[in-house]
Amino acid sequence: MVVKPVDFSHVEAVANGWMLDFWFVSLCRYFKEDKLDEFNETLSTFEDRVQKRMICAFLARIMHGKQLDVQFEMDDRVMPLMSAADIWLNMRDTVAGEKLFEDITNLLLVQSVAVCLDNGQRSKASSALKWFEKKNDLPQKLRLKLSTIVAQRDTYHPLLLSYTFPRLLETVESYVDAFLEKNPSDYLLQKWTYQLDQNLKHGFKRHGTGKWARILLDYDFEGRTGTQLKDRWRVLKRNHEVS
Repeated sequence: MVVKPVDFSHVEAVANGWMLDFWFVSLCRYFKEDKLDEFNETLSTFEDRVQKRMICAFLARIMHGKQLDVQFEMDDRVMPLMSAADIWLNMRDTVAGEKLFEDITNLLLVQSVAVCLDNGQRSKASSALKWFEKKNDLPQKLRLKLSTIVAQRDTYHPLLLSYTFPRLLETVESYVDAFLEKNPSDYLLQKWTYQLDQNLKHGFKRHGTGKWARILLDYDFEGRTGTQLKDRWRVLKRNHEVS
């Protein structure tokens, strides 16, 4: 029997579709039933997942930044870093500071052109410039410099030597570190402390079963969601630390 390889991209798409449908239906049901706490908790989880999916999409494009033949968009003219730059403009509210946002923006614009020149693809570099100009995402001063670089095929221009691909990776890594510090993942990055467990126990005693959204309002749980509180409560019950 021939076993066909699994198309994990299709599996992921189906799973994401199911999750989105589940959250959407849950939101609608809680709205109709006037269950504010459950609605807020589900909405918080939904918004958190959407934001992180956008970040994952951005990072995927950065990882493939030098592979000009990799396509993430329907438009085959859009190379990975161009697509990353487009996503990045919608991620401003996830960035800790304006300077970091501007640095990554400029690095993406410069490297979208530079990787094409590095691969001897002057026509693609010109196409990238025109694409950014059409979208009004390219500051005039930077546009003039990049236009000159492309026209002269000047891969040793000071701008390219400063705004390098390794610098782009390093700066994006600093963004990721800052985001994770502000939005910790309980599953991978952060342990529950004694004080956090005490806060959860006190909150449960005050509000009762299922009132995770209300408990979140009473204590600082360091960025955790209501779902994470519920999961932690199950762990405490399984360890017989609560009844």
